[in-house]
Amino acid sequence: GIEQGFQQVIRLPAGSSSDEVLGRALRFVDETPARNWFVWVDLPDLLAPYGGDFADLQRFAPDMPAGFGSQAPVAFLDAAELNRRGWGPTELQWLSDRYDAALHHLDGAIGRFLDELDERMVLQTLTVCLTGTRGESITDRTDLVVAHGIDLYEPSIHVPLIFRLPSQHVRGRLLDEVARGVDILPTLLEYALRHGARSEWSHGCGKSLFDIMVTRRKRIPRAYSQGRHLARGAVVMPETGSSRIPTAVSRLGLSQAVRADRYKLVQTLGSGLGVELYDVARDPQERVDQRKDKQVIAGLMAQMGETWADTCSDG
Repeated sequence: GIEQGFQQVIRLPAGSSSDEVLGRALRFVDETPARNWFVWVDLPDLLAPYGGDFADLQRFAPDMPAGFGSQAPVAFLDAAELNRRGWGPTELQWLSDRYDAALHHLDGAIGRFLDELDERMVLQTLTVCLTGTRGESITDRTDLVVAHGIDLYEPSIHVPLIFRLPSQHVRGRLLDEVARGVDILPTLLEYALRHGARSEWSHGCGKSLFDIMVTRRKRIPRAYSQGRHLARGAVVMPETGSSRIPTAVSRLGLSQAVRADRYKLVQTLGSGLGVELYDVARDPQERVDQRKDKQVIAGLMAQMGETWADTCSDG
């Protein structure tokens, strides 16, 4: 359903680079002068296997064999699969290097795109938002080498959010605040409607980040996520075929992650099992589970997440 609401949808061939995708977006800008428009661009570089022929892999890993990791996307790897492939620390480092190369190419493509908009003298009037839909954990887990969609730990759900505001409201400001994906739409709408009849977002779950970005007004950082969650050290039941781990993950029930100030709760929905509580300020890698020592905090955060979900169910 990602295409609903758009007047025009353009699909590029599989394997297209971010330069090609952004180049097509630039053509749209050239073809629609003196009009208000909204363009959403899906950039493919950071999807597994991380970087194609367009990425400078040798710059990051000169010893990487040609074609390493490019044949089949890497989604889930456990010890048995690593052994079957013959992968060790060197190969996992090459996988990480592929990601770095893809990220480097993506960064350059975005910079070239913004330069082209600036040359056309339209950049100063635009609101540009850059974000991601998910993180990539790669080698952050010791029991599984994964890409995304398997857990609610920070590497999987902590993504960058960058705004470039019209006429340079602020420059070079880095805010260490918890923002949420649902905050992006009301923020964009506030800028689009600031001089119109309505300038406030009154639907859904998100809140505009305008005050935080411009005035640095602080707020209690709270965030909420839902998804499948396979805890560290959890036993993955063997399945036949090469897709046994994705099959096991698909059978997991829905879980919620709630972040409030310094604490983060991960809990299986529909039962009291599978509760994890972390002090992410002191334990950013989420290694020390404090649910037994801080049961009151865990209970309050679980209630907070359920209330948030109920409030947003009609948004």
